[in-house]
Amino acid sequence: MKIAGKTLLITGASSGIGKALAYKSAEKNANLCIGARRFDKLLQIKEEIEQQYKVKVVPVKLDVRNKESIKYFVGTALESFNSIDVLINNAGVGLEGSIEKVDEENYDYLMDINVKGVYLLTKEIVPIMKQQYSGTIVNISSLGGYVGMPLYSIYSMSKFAVRGLTESLRMELSPYKIKVIGVYPGPIPTEFQKMTKRLDEHKEKNQPNFFWDNVENTARKIIQGIERGKRDIFIRPLWWFTAALVSRYPSLIDFLYKKFYR
Repeated sequence: MKIAGKTLLITGASSGIGKALAYKSAEKNANLCIGARRFDKLLQIKEEIEQQYKVKVVPVKLDVRNKESIKYFVGTALESFNSIDVLINNAGVGLEGSIEKVDEENYDYLMDINVKGVYLLTKEIVPIMKQQYSGTIVNISSLGGYVGMPLYSIYSMSKFAVRGLTESLRMELSPYKIKVIGVYPGPIPTEFQKMTKRLDEHKEKNQPNFFWDNVENTARKIIQGIERGKRDIFIRPLWWFTAALVSRYPSLIDFLYKKFYR
């Protein structure tokens, strides 16, 4: 499915992968409804994209934890466009901390955004796509949704949940010609990394640079994956290989984490 002329809804679009996806989609001549809590940044993105690519961009202040906010986001998209062709559940937050340091407030905050937000928005979109008998839902999980990461147990827990939802919905929605795609990025230097809450004091080991990627390439690969109707998107072969190793050689993954991560 080529996205030219299609309507894409992107959450968490004010920075990082979401913002890059907005620009890459516009470059492909797609129209956009972009949502995030920082509405001022969305307005700036709208102005830049509409001037550069001449597509329609509708910005909406969105809190994925709130049902009414989600209904307003989807309602605005329906009022602005004839259809909703692609939903990209991108909004997410990070949390680093040993399990005993994570209190219920931090747990609830992360799970409400990373998991409940995906559930609420998908639940709102699915009836629309079923009526259209078409659509694509893209869930941005994480390599941490395949590989448990030390000091990221709650974050990994949330991304494993997104992966589970993705796998189940893929089968559930297939009879309605709705595609469900899982995206599993590894480490990328974005604002997400800077805004991740860190609850422990510890010394970082040097992480290998060859394992990282950049946000522009990530967005480009996601758009390619959507257009090609891929089942899963790993961005880099090395990230796919890492995920594949988990089921075959879990002790090797433990060794590599100890050597390169902590």
